[in-house]
Amino acid sequence: IAQEKLEEVREKYSLPEEFVLYVGSIEERKNLLLLAKAIALLAKGECRAECLAENQRKKEIQVVAVGRHTPYVEEIQSFLKEQGIEHLFHFYHQVPYADLPSFYKWASTFAYPSRIEGFGIPLLEAISSGVPAIGCTGSCLEEAGGPNSIYVNPDDAKGMADAILRTCTDEPLRQHMISEGKKYALNFSDEKLSHDLMKVYENLSE
Repeated sequence: IAQEKLEEVREKYSLPEEFVLYVGSIEERKNLLLLAKAIALLAKGECRAECLAENQRKKEIQVVAVGRHTPYVEEIQSFLKEQGIEHLFHFYHQVPYADLPSFYKWASTFAYPSRIEGFGIPLLEAISSGVPAIGCTGSCLEEAGGPNSIYVNPDDAKGMADAILRTCTDEPLRQHMISEGKKYALNFSDEKLSHDLMKVYENLSE
């Protein structure tokens, strides 16, 4: 992506300097409320990453959520208001597909707390873009995000908070997740998928 396009998108949407990205429809099964609860814990300094410096723990982490809105958004916004952290969440609806890659490039980390998925394309898009990714257990997200992404229980807000803080502040971990994630994503390239499909046809014809 050209730097000019990146800057254009950042200015157009007034994106925060650092943020956790979520991409997907904002409906109950996608479980975005878990991310809101994790951010609330981080805002209060409550997490399990005791090894991190105090100034890092206090740093406000913001969320950019991109996707189709449903009434579930109101539930999330109500929770954010109760916690006094509305300013840490930014909701975007109907973002053109051409702008979406820039969101991934600007993101510090990617979180996909969905409970039920057929595959989890946004996770794959994230690791392909070089973004450390966090998913949830209990569905099939491990296949999309690969073995070097982080997975937490879909009801574990503290686990999500800890994973977010680690991926945003632990630079060696970040670099490992980025490099290994890009390697894993190659398994889903058009060339690789075509090769695997041809192997299936060859085996069927034997």
